[in-house]
Amino acid sequence: MSVLLAACLMALPAPPPAQVPDLGATAAGVAVMWAQVDVGGITELSGSAGIRLQILDQRYLPTTARRVAAALRELFSARRVGTARVIRAAEVGGEPRQGFAELEWMRAAASGQSPERFIVFVGFTLEEMGWRISEIRVLQ
Repeated sequence: MSVLLAACLMALPAPPPAQVPDLGATAAGVAVMWAQVDVGGITELSGSAGIRLQILDQRYLPTTARRVAAALRELFSARRVGTARVIRAAEVGGEPRQGFAELEWMRAAASGQSPERFIVFVGFTLEEMGWRISEIRVLQ
């Protein structure tokens, strides 16, 4: 009987490898949230180790979602409506797996001035719940 059971178990197909979430789709979602000034959505994707944050010339150590939200609200309050799009997104390997996205963020400037262009670098770490934000750098 045990030989028959072992033979049956060996005949079963191997379970499929764990599905890795699409980093590009996650990055596109972050771009939409960024354009819509969805601070809550962005911070919900915070990694378990927090987010390292650099906004223009201000750098923050890995910090809590609450502090990230406060810094992003301040950033967004000083800017007008704009757009954000993914320029590129790529996995870079490592353990745990790492990835990044580069966003172009265009914001309307004060009346009569040309739009402001920013590059937003978003670092990701693959965690149990999917790709999580580990770093945000806003550069001009």
